Order: sequence, then C-alpha cells, then structure tokens
Amino acid sequence: MITAASSLRATALRLPPMHLPHRSHSDRGSALVLVTLVSVCVALVIGVLLQYALTEARINRANVLRLEAKNAAEAALEYGAAELAVRFNSNRNFNSATLAVNPVTAHSTRLATLYTPSADSPTTIVPGSIRLYVSNTSSGIPRRIDANDPENAFDPLRGQTVNSRFVRLLATATARSPGMRDQVVYASQAFEVRDSQLFNYAIFYNLPMEFHPAPDMEIWGPVHSNEDAFLTAGGTVHYRDSFTSAGRIIANAFSTTGRPTGRNIHFATGQRDANNVPLTSPINGHSFRVGTTNVVTHVDSDLATRAAGHLFSEKASQLWHGKAQDVSLGVERQNPPGVHNPTDARKLIDPPDTSDAANASIEEQKFSRQAGLYVFVDRVGTAPRVTLFRNAEDAVSFKAAPNRAAWISTNPDKVLTPPAGLINPNRRMRDNREGRTINMIDIDLGRMRTALRTTGSTPDDQRFRVNGANWDYQAGWTGAVYVEVESPNSGFTTTSDISAVSGANAANIHGAGNGSGTATAVRLINGQRLPSLAPSSSNPHREHGFSFATNAPVYIAGHFNANGVFGTSSSPDGSERSPDPDFDGGAPLDLDRHTEVPALVAGDSINVLSAAWVDSSGLPVGDGRENNLNATRGRVAVNTEVSAVFMGGIVQTPANGDGYSGGVENYPRFHEDWGSRTLRYRGSIVALFTSTHATGRWGSANVYGAPIRRWGFHDFLRDGKYPPFTPSLRTFRRIDFRDITRAEYEALLADTALGFRLMSP
Repeated sequence: MITAASSLRATALRLPPMHLPHRSHSDRGSALVLVTLVSVCVALVIGVLLQYALTEARINRANVLRLEAKNAAEAALEYGAAELAVRFNSNRNFNSATLAVNPVTAHSTRLATLYTPSADSPTTIVPGSIRLYVSNTSSGIPRRIDANDPENAFDPLRGQTVNSRFVRLLATATARSPGMRDQVVYASQAFEVRDSQLFNYAIFYNLPMEFHPAPDMEIWGPVHSNEDAFLTAGGTVHYRDSFTSAGRIIANAFSTTGRPTGRNIHFATGQRDANNVPLTSPINGHSFRVGTTNVVTHVDSDLATRAAGHLFSEKASQLWHGKAQDVSLGVERQNPPGVHNPTDARKLIDPPDTSDAANASIEEQKFSRQAGLYVFVDRVGTAPRVTLFRNAEDAVSFKAAPNRAAWISTNPDKVLTPPAGLINPNRRMRDNREGRTINMIDIDLGRMRTALRTTGSTPDDQRFRVNGANWDYQAGWTGAVYVEVESPNSGFTTTSDISAVSGANAANIHGAGNGSGTATAVRLINGQRLPSLAPSSSNPHREHGFSFATNAPVYIAGHFNANGVFGTSSSPDGSERSPDPDFDGGAPLDLDRHTEVPALVAGDSINVLSAAWVDSSGLPVGDGRENNLNATRGRVAVNTEVSAVFMGGIVQTPANGDGYSGGVENYPRFHEDWGSRTLRYRGSIVALFTSTHATGRWGSANVYGAPIRRWGFHDFLRDGKYPPFTPSLRTFRRIDFRDITRAEYEALLADTALGFRLMSP
C-alpha cells in the first residue's frame, strides 16, 4: 500500500540534480602570475638595494683608499719639507746641486718605515709607490712683506724685506685593495726660505729680554725676543712698530731688585695718525667678564691666569692687529743659519776654529773669517805684542807656529806694518763695573781711514806696508776689521799710560802712570769718520761700510760715525737732515748722510765712553781722571753721538731673580756721570749671548749716572743698507699645498727649469 510519506520520499527522490559553482582554470593562472610578479618585484628591490649597498661600499672603500693615498703623499711632502728646514738651518749656502749629491732622505729613511705593512699594522699603500721629487732652489728675490696685506697680518716679518727663495716639492702615492681600482694621488707644495737681516730690528734679543726704563721712552723699529720678554715702565713706553716674542710677553719684572713696576706700556696698532705717526694702544685697563664678575687687568701672555677663559692671542689680535705677538700666535725663534742657542751665537765673534767641523756653517759666518785686516794681540813676557795680517788664514798659521817670531821672519809677505800711531797697546783704564783695571788696545780709526786714502805723496809712515812695499788695500780691504785678543782675561805691563789730568788723589787714578792690568779689551778712538771704501774694479763685490768685531770687550770713546754736533749735519751745505720721521717721535737724529756709513761694532760687551773721555786728537785723557763721579775731578760726560749697530753680550739676571741684567736700557755699558747729558744713538741693539769676559754685574756703586737716551732705529737699516757681513736670520714657510691632476704632475716634472729630482735611495 502506497502511503503519503512514501509518496513524498519518491517525489523528493525524483527532483532534478543541483549544479554547484566551481573555479575555472583561468582564475587559478591569474593568481599565479600575480604572486610571481610580486616575488619578482621584491627580488628586484632586494637586488637593487644589495647592489646599491655594494656600490656604496665600493665607493666608500675607494674614498678610504684615496684618503690613505692622500695622507701618504702629504706625509712625503711634510717629511721632505722638514728635512729641507734642517738642511737650510745648518747650511748658510744651499743650492740645487746639493740635492743632486745628497738627496732628501725622507723617502727611504722615514716614509718606507712609516708605511711598511706588518701583521699588527696592515697598510694599503703599495710598497715603493710613494715618490718625492724636489725642484732646484730658485734664485733669491728681495721681497717686501706688505704690512697692509691681510694675508700677512700675523707674519712676524711683515713690514720687512726678505731674500726669498723657493723649493717646490711633488709627491705621489698609490693605495691598493683586492678587487678595487688603484687610487693614485698627486700633490704639490712650495717651501719658502726667507732670509731677513739680523739688523732689521731696532732691538733683537737671543736671550730673555728685560726692559724696564724709568723715564719715558719711544721705541721706533721692530723688536724681537727669542725668549720671554719682561716689560715694565717707570713712565710711559710706546713701541711704535711690531713687538714679537718666541716666548711670552710678561708685564712684570723678572728681577726682584727694585725695577719699575708700572705697566703704562703701549703697543702699535698698525694704524697711523694724520701726521703719519704710528698709533699705539695700552696694555692696561681692559675689562673682562669672568662668570658674574667684571675683571679689569692688563693684557699679556698670562692674561688667562687673571681672567679665566680669556686668551692673550685673542685679545692681542683685537687690540694690536698682529703688531704684538707671542709664541701662542705662532712666533718662532729667529737665528742665523747653524745658530741654535746663545753658545753657538757667541762663536760669531770668536777667532777661527779649524777643529770645529761640526759647525761649518757658523765658521764661515764668523767676522774673523771675513776680515780684510786681522789684528792679533798676544804677549811676549809681560809686554803686549800686536801683529797684523791680511786674512784669517795667515793669522791661524801664525798662532799655530811653535816659534811665532821665527814665523814672522820667514813670512814677511804675510804681515802688515800699520801706519804710525794706528795701534797703541800700552794703556789702561779703571772699569768700576768690572772692579778692575783693564789694559786697552787703542785703535785709531781716523789714522786707519787716512791709510785707505793714500796718494803718491803720502808718507810711508801713514800707509799700510807689506815687506817694504805698499799694501794694495783696494784689492784686500773687505770692510771688516777683526781684533783677536789671545788672553782677554789676562793683563800686561803698560809703558805709556795717560798721566793724571786732574785730581790730587793719585790712589784714585788707576790709569795714570805705568803698571799692569788684569784683563785686556779693545778701544776705538778718533772714529767720527770711519774707514770705508766703495766697490772697485779690483774688488767689485766689496760692501760699503765698516764692521768691527773682537772676541774681547770693546769700548767706543767719543763720537762714532757722527759729527757730534746736535741740531746740524755735516753735509756740505749744513742743511740736510734725516727725512725719516721714525726717529725719536719724528725729531731727526741728524743723520750725517755725506760722511756716515753703515757700521757695526761687535764684541764680548759694548761700552760707551763720552766725548769727554778723549781730547781733540783722540787721546784718552779720561784714563787719568779719578775713578769716581765727582763733578770736579771725576768722570763727567758730555753730549755724545753714536751711529752703529751694537752686537754683543750681556750679564743675565740670575735664575732666582736676585740681581738685574741692566735691561735693554743699559745694554751699552756706561762709566761716567751723564747727568743731563744726552747719548744720541741710531742703529740696532742686538744681544746674542752672555758675556764671557766682561762679567761684572750691573748695579755696583760709583759706576755711572744714566744719560738722557735718544735712541732710534737707523734708517740705513730700514732702507736695506747694512754693514759688511751682516748675519742673516732664516725662517721658513710651507705654502701653496694643493692636490693636482696627473697631467699637472707630469707637466711639472717635465719642466726643465724646475729641475725636479726623485729623492730616493
């Protein structure tokens, strides 16, 4: 039986089948493509990023290699320049041929070890790739260092004329790394050698400088100290030109013995007023902010100790614009070639020393080596003996002879006979500073001058003679005279002392009558007009002027290289005066242009005796006066005029400050009561060393009364007119460093005028 339920199941079973949805093959392919595209893009991005990273790494590595190659090339230039500086400092004369024989050794002895690879210190510099070339030395060119050029604002030599020479250096180096292109660098630098003259300075100290004048003073001309400079003033001191110190500038006295303590000191600013007078600005009274406190103090090298955070180098640049500089501003020592300390400097006035091969550069600069007239003073028993030669070589041979008298007999053509009265070795004077009686070798410069101007009618006793014939002074005179005293610390018996001129107390007149001294010195008399010859056909390179040097103390008696008439000149019409305003605040110092010559006096110490010490004939009548400052019977000075460079020694202040050197103001030593009298001096004061023989300290009683000091820097020196054989000062500059291309490098090497040489083993 068919029921309803079964009917329903049958109906349900007979329904048509349902159609279910399904994915086509094309949909599945689209998804695959999309996934693939995304994967490729990601891969590309990753690849680009990796490539970028690798490229950056290579670029960075290439930059590092280039920097290492550049450092190596710069090191070659620096080492080469340093070695050139050593050579130029050790040799006065240096030319390009020297490099051909003795190359700069930086390449082999320094750079090779600096860049040698090792396990602990690998290097990318290719062995042997560092090459250093040095050019010929250029000819010297006089060059004025323009004080108005901003690039020279802090050049210690600005305003001076230097003899400038250049050497150019080239260097190349290669850095290498596996998988990288070699990096090759080329670089160039100029090395300038500057020779300025020692006498370009109004005051030059190779020792600590002490300058503590009690009265007002104005200093015209550049001032330089190779050591610390200690400055105070009793009045006001104006430095009208540059002041440089290779040490410090200290506004205090080093000495503890009662020097002036004032600091009314003014340095030049580099500007001038409407009358062309250099303006100055004081060191005193400057205000500095230190935290919340306002500090008012002076400006010197110790400024930071009084005003923390404030430096002398910064304030000095603001106040004086490079006219006042110390070591913090880069000021370096200035010395003649081969001279590295005061002991070396002393050798410049010493006799020849054939055993001193290590100091050949100093030896050739000695005044004794340049002399065309060499005077040798020794003793025979207790009496002095004076022998004259035409050159140092003959003097050296004479000194070495076991029998000097026999040497003279067998070498008559090597010995000069002087004019009568030219040299008197038989005099004495009492030096109260030294505390002893000094034997004097008096040299009459007036007679020497006459002997250099002889004519056919001149008597033989007024000439220099050689073995019975006249000396050919035109060929032999060099402008330099040297006196060697064999034993400056010993005296001898005199036979022609000056008798007492005044004073009844003979015990006080140590120079009167005959007797013995305990030391020997040289004294120049009758020097108003100096012996000097212009160049001649037989001596075309002779320098005009007069240089005198001795290894002993030297005394100048009377007017020297000047007429001594204040307010006039000795020109033919009596009207010519110095046009240079840079003399004593603009007041001319009566330059005697028609009779005055560039002159130098050098010795163990420099002493000035006034014109009262000598009579009208040059006779040293002061020797016979009482050795005190008694206005009636003693040593009373008169106005005196001196025109010469002074180069000598001083007695330094002890290291503990107990004592005083006398300072720049007492550099020339005095022995009279000057009172209101004036020493008018124009020249250059040069303190190179400590005195070896004249070692009496400043400050003893009854020695001198200070003169009125009217001192100026000689305009001969400012104009580049120097005494014969003036020592030079040598400084260096490394300039014009630059990277160059290979083409520039090869062009420079190919330039035959430069003559580059490879500096290699």
